[in-house]
Amino acid sequence: MSLAYTIEDVDAMTFAAKIAELQTRGFSGCNITVPYKENAFSLADICSERAKRGRAANTFVFQDKRIYADNTDGIGFIRDLTQNLSYPIRGKSILICGAGGAIRGVLPALLKQDPGSIIIANRTIHKAQALIQELVNADVIVEAKTYAELSNTVFDLVIDGTSSTTEMLPLPSSISLSSNSLVYDLKYGPAVRTLIMAWGSSYGARVANGIGMLVEQAAEAFRLWSGKMPETGPVIALMQQKFYSSKKISLIGAMAAGKTTVGQKLAQKFALPFYDTDAIIVNKTGLSILEIFARYGESKFRELETQVLEALFALPGPAVIATGGGIISNAKNRKLLQEHSQVIFLDISVQEQLQRTENDLTRPLLVHTDKETTLTLLRAERLSLYQQISDHCLYVDGLPIDVIISELVRTLYTLQN
Repeated sequence: MSLAYTIEDVDAMTFAAKIAELQTRGFSGCNITVPYKENAFSLADICSERAKRGRAANTFVFQDKRIYADNTDGIGFIRDLTQNLSYPIRGKSILICGAGGAIRGVLPALLKQDPGSIIIANRTIHKAQALIQELVNADVIVEAKTYAELSNTVFDLVIDGTSSTTEMLPLPSSISLSSNSLVYDLKYGPAVRTLIMAWGSSYGARVANGIGMLVEQAAEAFRLWSGKMPETGPVIALMQQKFYSSKKISLIGAMAAGKTTVGQKLAQKFALPFYDTDAIIVNKTGLSILEIFARYGESKFRELETQVLEALFALPGPAVIATGGGIISNAKNRKLLQEHSQVIFLDISVQEQLQRTENDLTRPLLVHTDKETTLTLLRAERLSLYQQISDHCLYVDGLPIDVIISELVRTLYTLQN
């Protein structure tokens, strides 16, 4: 599919004139950002129900010289919550901070999810009251309150829709969060953890920023223009990884767990560089791993692994690294992996290892030995070390590669948040 997506400046002309110019230039549609979303709603010839509910539009589709307007913010927010973050909204007690344009875009969609109750808190309560009067027409309890009136209240979901980035919201210290709580900041920016996210973490809540919503609303707009719904998971994870983190992704686990195969696929999915520590050592020394073990012993091989890790972690930017099964037996290697990367442990049973290594003669620790006994002993020695440094463990027995990749995409998005 051949498409072009550009940034267009409105400042030099009125909003209506700019839209007319885009139509003349043959554009199929456009996205609209603040502060023009309400202007877009007024300008459109046809409006979707989503745009009508919020009285704002962020997407235009140009059809036969007419303008079709939609608002994908709400559906993008709901998809990120319910699908990417697996957080159902039904019955939840919700606190919304702010009553501006960001909340206008998501509130109607939120109401359709049948929450238990919603409180909209704003520094000027009349703005929250006006928003409720205009948009709320559902069998859901929705109240407007000042921040001071939130004392001694328990919430499941807290949503920050304010524009504040340098000043923490005046939330009372007596607020409580439930055991299954989520704090979601609609914003995204240079800070990995915004102030409201740091506040949520201090309460033990899950936290998330607005990257997922950004991608999901864009995907819905793309569907309106093209008729095709793109896959969003890899885009979200890639944006989180590239936008917020220079950390690598390291795959650890026992021999034959599939670290190289999974690493190559994961790197391809994220458009990141891929490195295999074993392959680098073989290329650097000109010797096979069997030959290195035979000539110099295992301790020398672990030293070479350390040198490779130090070199890889000195490289700028994110990447995917597949490691050897015994890399964690060296304390320095464990420290390097834990400090410089997000560590994913691919766990595998001894029975699965036996099947995968049945005709494999390249494993030094399995040469001239009873495989099952050796693999069982290695698992007993190393399992706690894998678990000790991993950010996430995935049991891979019987899982197809596409299922593993999908699970890791979801996991990496969660880890970033």
